[in-house]
Amino acid sequence: MLATVVGGSDIEGGPMANFKRPGSSVPDFDATDRMYLVREDDSLSSIARKFYGTASARRRIIEANRSLIRDPYRIEPGWRLRIPVHA
Repeated sequence: MLATVVGGSDIEGGPMANFKRPGSSVPDFDATDRMYLVREDDSLSSIARKFYGTASARRRIIEANRSLIRDPYRIEPGWRLRIPVHA
């Protein structure tokens, strides 16, 4: 199964400050964060290498997506992952 690519790209940019957790006044996303649409055969390590240049940075992605990622070895095509720009 292939993930659908939004707007012809697997990276979505733009302001994300309007996204908030229900019942929270704190935004879920920094205005500079990006979103990544998971494709078939992606892993957190391959996504981390793409954005940060090293597989060990996958921990940043896991931490930013704790509500979605239960098992870091299993991600699904079609998931939209937050990719933090700042550490």
